[in-house]
Formats: sequence, structure tokens, C-alpha cells
Amino acid sequence: YYNRIIVYGTVFASTIQSLIGITQFIIQKSLGLYFLFEPIISPSMNNIPIFIPNNKTQAFFSLLPWVDPIQTYMIRAIGTFDHPNILGAYLAISIFFNYYAIISAKKKWLSKLCSIFLICQITALLLTFSRGPIIGWIVITFFFFFVLLMRKDLLSKSEKNRLRFLLVFLGLCFLTTFIILYQPLISRGVFNATSLSKNSNNERWTFFNLAIEMIKRSPIYGIGFNNFAIFPYSTLGSHLSSTNPVGSLSHNIYLQIAAELGFVGLIVFFCFLRRLAITTIKTRFNIFKLCLVCIFVLMLCLGLVDHYFWAYSSGRFMFFSYLALLAASNQRIQEDFVLPEKSSRALDLQKSPHLA
Repeated sequence: YYNRIIVYGTVFASTIQSLIGITQFIIQKSLGLYFLFEPIISPSMNNIPIFIPNNKTQAFFSLLPWVDPIQTYMIRAIGTFDHPNILGAYLAISIFFNYYAIISAKKKWLSKLCSIFLICQITALLLTFSRGPIIGWIVITFFFFFVLLMRKDLLSKSEKNRLRFLLVFLGLCFLTTFIILYQPLISRGVFNATSLSKNSNNERWTFFNLAIEMIKRSPIYGIGFNNFAIFPYSTLGSHLSSTNPVGSLSHNIYLQIAAELGFVGLIVFFCFLRRLAITTIKTRFNIFKLCLVCIFVLMLCLGLVDHYFWAYSSGRFMFFSYLALLAASNQRIQEDFVLPEKSSRALDLQKSPHLA
């Protein structure tokens, strides 16, 4: 019961975020939803996530009367988050909950409604133009369906029928959305190499190396929590004095933790993840737990290419909330597995007291 509340609540909330993000992209500015703490964005502002459209994308936007025809930059869907990458991660995570909602829905109308929500989620995810969440979602989705196709014992007959429907519907939905958004996706370099994507990659390598230099400086206890952006880089070498003028971070949560908290903090973090992973492996699987495992793997992979799960409050809340949900799911499955045995033993003792 509580699992379904969490799932449907997440799916509904992510659909609202999707609609906000899609509208932001179409009108190319924020919607003024200040009560939801929506960030104020427009293509003319500095230091906001944008991409340079190609000629075909530019031609499309020039047809929209509310978009400046000489506008040369396009904003990405951001929702009410601080950055499109965070929205992308949230949507990628929520899509796996929607898989569960569609497959396990008790009513047909609810499964169809969640399917409509899935269209919104995928469209908004692609409009974030966030390479990590998009590619991570695609790869982990293959893993999700591979496990279900190999472990059909996890599904009832009606759930197997919904799984087949979801496979066909998801494929058509993704292909249609990808074809419609092909030109913007190519402009951004989500699936191909462009000058923008190459610059982004080079920037990440720069901050990876900067984090490594910080780790060398203070390997045991680090430079202090949240000090990466304000660290005096000139102390690492004169050639690094102007490396990070805007206070960017390492774009890797593992390097970020090692740089700020040292190997002590990193080992503690890995021990926490290891304990959770071992408990997950030792307990029984069901569809809900499979979704949580996919989310767990997705977040760990995204941590290799971005830092929002550690550096942003919204990212930390997302990361540790879903890890807590996985831990609670492990405990619940253990109890469901053990309690029937105890009840049976108690019943035997009640019928035959001499067994005690």
C-alpha cells in the first residue's frame, strides 16, 4: 500500500515537472511559478544552461511569434530545479517508477493514464538535453526489461500482458519523440560530438584533474566539506590560479567526496553503499525492488559524470531518499519472508504443547 502511494505520488509529481519543463522549452523562458521556487531564466541571461541550435531548429523557433527571431541560444527544460541535469536525473528515476505503475496497476484506466504520463516524462527528459540521465535511462531500461523477461516468475499473467504492452508502447513513444526532437538533440550533441559537447567534456576533465590535485594536497581528511568551489587553487600551483573563476565543482561525486572529506569520507561512503548492496542481493526480488535496484545503479552511474547528488540540496535529498527507500524495501521483504515461518511454528506449538 505504502509502495503504491510513493510510486503514484512520484509519477504524478514528475508529470507536473515534465509539463513545466516542456512549456519552458516551447516559450523559451520561465513560467513565473514563484510559489514553486521556479528559477528565473531566459536566453539573454548569463551562466544559464543553453545550447546553440542548428539551422533547422532555428527555423522552427523563428515560426513561433513569442520567440525573438534573432535569438541564437535556446534554453533547456529545467522545471523547478536548479539545473536541467537535476531535472533529467529526477525524470529518469521517476520513469522507472512509472514502469512499475503501468505493469502492476490494478485498474486498466490507471495503467493507461500512467502511459500518457510516460509520454510527458520521456519528452521532458529529452528536452533537458542532459546526456548522462538520457543515456543512463536508456541503458538501465534495457537491463530492467532483460531481467523481467528472464524472470517471468516475478509477474502474474495480467502483469505479463502489461509488460508486453509497455515494451511496444515505450518503443513507439521513444522513437516518435526522438524523431520529432532529432534536430535539437543533434544540435546539443546528446548522441553525437559537437563543439558544445566537446567543450563540456574538456571542462569535466579539467575539474576531474583539479579534484585529483586537491586529493593529493590533503588525502586523508580532505579540504573540508563544501570547500571545493572556494578553495585557493593558487596554493596547488600558479598554473591553477584561474582554473575555476565561477566556482564550479568536480562533476563526479566520488572525486568530490574524496577531495572534500578525504579517503576517510570516501571509504565511509563506499562502506555504506556496500552494506546496502549486499543486503539488497541477499533479499528476495519483486518488481518494485527491481525498479529500486535500477534507480540505485542509475544514480551511481550518474555520480561518475556529475556532482548534483552530493553538491545540491535537491540532489542529496533525491539520492538519499531513494537509498532509504531501497533499504526499507529490503527490510520489508525480509520480514515478509520470515514472519510466515514464525507464525507456522507458533501454530504448531499451540496445537501440540509437548513440542515445546
